[in-house]
Amino acid sequence: MPSNPEKYKRLFTTEAEEKIAALNAALLGLEIEPGSQTFARDAMRAAHTLKSSAAAMNFIEMSHLAHAMEDVFEEVHTKKGSLSPSAIETLFAACDMLSLTVSSIKKGEDELSTLALRNKLERCRTKKNTEQEGVGGVALAQKPETIAPIEAIKVDVATLDKLMNLTEELLVERMKVSEIVRQAKEKPDEKLSLVAFESSSEALNRLIAELQLHVTQARMVPLGQISERFPRMIRDLAHEQGKDVEFLIEGQDIELDRTVIDRLGEPLIHLLRNAVDHGIEKKGTIRLTARRERDTVMIAVTNDGTPIDWQKVIETALSQRIIDRATRDRYSRDIGRGKQEIEDLLYRLSTNDKVTETSGRGVGLGIVKSVIESLGGRVTIESKEGDTSFILSLPLTLAIIPALLFRVHDRTFALPLSHIDRSVSVPTDNIKGAFGQEVAVVSNEDIPMVRLQTLFGMESKQVGIFLSDEQIAEGRHARKAELMIITKHERLPVVGLVVDELISKQDIVVKPLKGSLRHVKRFAGVTLLGDGRPALILDIATLV
Repeated sequence: MPSNPEKYKRLFTTEAEEKIAALNAALLGLEIEPGSQTFARDAMRAAHTLKSSAAAMNFIEMSHLAHAMEDVFEEVHTKKGSLSPSAIETLFAACDMLSLTVSSIKKGEDELSTLALRNKLERCRTKKNTEQEGVGGVALAQKPETIAPIEAIKVDVATLDKLMNLTEELLVERMKVSEIVRQAKEKPDEKLSLVAFESSSEALNRLIAELQLHVTQARMVPLGQISERFPRMIRDLAHEQGKDVEFLIEGQDIELDRTVIDRLGEPLIHLLRNAVDHGIEKKGTIRLTARRERDTVMIAVTNDGTPIDWQKVIETALSQRIIDRATRDRYSRDIGRGKQEIEDLLYRLSTNDKVTETSGRGVGLGIVKSVIESLGGRVTIESKEGDTSFILSLPLTLAIIPALLFRVHDRTFALPLSHIDRSVSVPTDNIKGAFGQEVAVVSNEDIPMVRLQTLFGMESKQVGIFLSDEQIAEGRHARKAELMIITKHERLPVVGLVVDELISKQDIVVKPLKGSLRHVKRFAGVTLLGDGRPALILDIATLV
């Protein structure tokens, strides 16, 4: 046992989770090929490693259970036997017990008892895997429904060496700047050497940019780190519902920022559950595919079978009073024309005639849309004869993004450049009022205006929204032009955000909002400015 177990606990749990994932993958293979020597060997090696590392950490229950599993796999491998369905189920239950035990260890709790499962595994061996009996051990309902945040990332030694070199260069430049400051203090009457200062400033900018690049790369995690649990989940759901489902994954090596990966698990679980529950009738295929397109990753969950019945979606929305009859009739005429408002209905209801525990009473797709849009991405649906796809478009990283800084009243805000089309100065003569809404005419296009001062309740003498046409007309004389940021978003209408001053474009470090602020709409996070003051980052998806 290590002299300081706490020091090695995180390393152990990370490795244990990898080995449990390997055991699940091998068992899925053995379920299809019960006598496969290759899968039996892979499982035996994973169980052996887990047995040894658990024993070294003095986690005796885990070690004994892994040992019992190893013995079963070894019998298949050395005696060229095969596993019965009951033995497979018992081994899956053992994997679930190992996962629950790892979760307990992470929380600082005691190990779970594994004696019952060890006894069942022993009977699987002595009865040569021929008798059918109840699995027991861990019920399906006990298995975790979410994916735990990533606690450790493997980084190449070459990347660490590069980061160290950059740190050393930064220290040298810091000493140069300190020397310039020291000389300026000792000789205040002499002019500061701008040449030396500019040289150090340029070097610092270059080194920070390189450091940012390598740190961003170090944070990248392959999609496979969360998708490795999905085959087992699909298998269990299909068995529960008596369906025959083939599950295929492509693009597991595609990498995204750890922050994106951490939040992506829940939406994918909902989409995969939705595919099993709603998409596959009795037999079919579900595909999880990922590909990279420049600075974006496209992830699709596709199931073959009957396409979405959009008329049923519309009728269900009417019955749930989400839309009225006039809207129902209009939507019915628009089916097949790619109308976004019809597609959006699907995120607000469930069309399953029988609400099941798996479908989550219709909230699943709404969660998918909310999480993906909060990550700066979007969800699109493609449903045609033969298959249905939910396609997620996501940025590679959220940690550092290019943004536009601007001032509203006495506050500074930031908006990601990916959501900005352009900024314009609009003469007040080109602003008109219609039904209490201000509209700016830009390049012969009417663009609704959103005055951020009014929206955020700041003091302002400017023209506000929802005023009468007369009030708006009076306010035009107070200002010659309005400065607007025209937004762009795949799923939202174009609007013009009225601001007081554009400050600069720059890369910002995104920090999540904490505490009660986490649930405040209109803001996607916060960043720190050069003077140390915070600036809120606007969230276009919830702002308008």
